[in-house]
Amino acid sequence: MDAFKYQAAVHQLYSTKYVKDLEQLVRKWNTEYKSIGWASSTTYEKYRFTYKLYSLSLKIFAEKSSRVLPDFLYEDHTVAQTDIISEILCDSDRFKPVQNYKEFINIFEFDKVVNTQQYGSMDLSILHNIVLDKPLHFKFKFNQSLDYFEIHSTNNLDKTTKYYIQAIRLKQVLSPNKPATVLDQYLDFTKSQLCESKDASENITKLKQHVKALETYQKEFEDEQS
Repeated sequence: MDAFKYQAAVHQLYSTKYVKDLEQLVRKWNTEYKSIGWASSTTYEKYRFTYKLYSLSLKIFAEKSSRVLPDFLYEDHTVAQTDIISEILCDSDRFKPVQNYKEFINIFEFDKVVNTQQYGSMDLSILHNIVLDKPLHFKFKFNQSLDYFEIHSTNNLDKTTKYYIQAIRLKQVLSPNKPATVLDQYLDFTKSQLCESKDASENITKLKQHVKALETYQKEFEDEQS
């Protein structure tokens, strides 16, 4: 697929009037996306155009109909997003262009939410380095994992609180004094999860105790150094 065929397909999607015809186009681009797969013969341009048409078809269908499509059409799209993020994090040769901010937001042009695969702190820093403090038109749906230190250094805290601590640490280490779009999104995401958890009050109390212990240790260390 080249740019001319892509624009023709975009025009077809926007000009389709009937919901039943839009559903057929969603199914078409779902099939097209799965057919190109990860074959070495598939260029980045072809992959990008096909994914974007799949996303756009779902977007236009949602705007024109309240009906819910079969689950696999949404699930395959989520898999597509996690595959793209995975290729970016793995520094795939084919996905080198997406290491650039402009191309990164271009491939997700028609998405309101972008799902990520499970990844750790180092991977989140890669996304941060691509975006820095520039705007994003979509929200990440994070699927983080904790590294060995993050798991065992906070044994008395539940996972929700540990993720929030991870988000704070990453923000302080990677961008302490200025906005950082991805890190700020992750901080807000983990904070809302903490506040919405059934044991929110208990978790927040434990978090305060953890912070107090760190502050005490820091003061003692500074006193020894002076």
